Amino acid sequence: MNMRIGIFSDTYAPDVNGVVTSVMLLQKTLEDHGHEVFVITNHPKLIDIHYQNHVLRLPGIKLKSLYGYVMTSPIQLRAYRMIRKMKLDLIHVHSDFGVGMFSRFISFRLNLPIVFTYHTEIENYTHYINPLELRSVEKFSRFAVAKLSKQLGDHSTAVIAPSKKTKDMLLRYGVKKDIFIVPTGVDLERFSSASLDINRMTKIRLAYGILPEECLFIYVGRIAKEKSIDLVIDGFHHVDFESFKCKLLIVGDGPQLNELRQQVLDLNLEKQVKFAGKKSADDVPYYYNAAQAFICASRTETQGLTYLEAMASGLPILARPDKVLEGLVHEGTTGFYFETEEELARTVERFARRSKEEVDELKKNIHETIRQLDREVFYHNIMEVYESALKDFNPE
Repeated sequence: MNMRIGIFSDTYAPDVNGVVTSVMLLQKTLEDHGHEVFVITNHPKLIDIHYQNHVLRLPGIKLKSLYGYVMTSPIQLRAYRMIRKMKLDLIHVHSDFGVGMFSRFISFRLNLPIVFTYHTEIENYTHYINPLELRSVEKFSRFAVAKLSKQLGDHSTAVIAPSKKTKDMLLRYGVKKDIFIVPTGVDLERFSSASLDINRMTKIRLAYGILPEECLFIYVGRIAKEKSIDLVIDGFHHVDFESFKCKLLIVGDGPQLNELRQQVLDLNLEKQVKFAGKKSADDVPYYYNAAQAFICASRTETQGLTYLEAMASGLPILARPDKVLEGLVHEGTTGFYFETEEELARTVERFARRSKEEVDELKKNIHETIRQLDREVFYHNIMEVYESALKDFNPE
């Protein structure tokens, strides 16, 4: 049965982040299978609503203190009238506030089932509203996050967690609704080196002064405190660059960028650590494929889409142990774990001296692992949730 589905999200193209990647993959996959998809999102430059190509954009206000988060009113009467004409069968919401709250107003007024994907561990982002790191504020913020998450979960028809780690967190918050674990899929063809222009990868390496014989480690994602990129840079400070020819390329933008640039200067790592800035979604696959390995020290991911994109590009993963990586990164098989900056340095050195045969074996294992998250598998898992939500909402 083909459906008319409303996807509600506070962030959408041209933004570049994990939620946008997930939403756009979902949209394209549903459309490829014959469903009609409407995206309801926002835009900070609009003073009125705008509708084009099945995308309805609501006016919002950019909050600089929350790294450009766009807040939208949860009540939009003109937009409500337009959405009513869409004759939706189901709502799938990807945001907690703003557009997320508006989706719940729509669900109530139009009597529609609502599926909620929990994308962000909000409790790990409370430093944005607590810059002085006051213990009392932190304690209250975490309490409020738990209460809000429980309310959002229990007032949904179905809840999707992208990983077991996220499901366990929601259960800890006390969410009573059924929680389905549905990892976001990945478009394997988009990141495969076979479908990319090798000359563009070569030009990327040349642009940052990376020699053909140098081993390039790459980080792709938001440049923010919760990503622990400072630990990665500190780790590179301990690498023996005389013996191991390797470099680190950091791709992305965010509130910690200037701080990390200064850290690189203070550690005299300007030759070894490069910043590429924010790149378009079309460019990102080329940056992954220009590297030999992906490195990330974050422990705040609900799934970690960049890990999946890196593995779809054939890159081994260097990371700190985290529940979100269970079943994905196996020590010595698809990647390597570290805890401290010193361990990171030794891990980088060991990887840099691996033979071509050893790297080829890693790539083979990575391919076998990541194909389990192909977007077709993602589609069938999503449809099971949608069908369950429709059945629960209309039990007759």
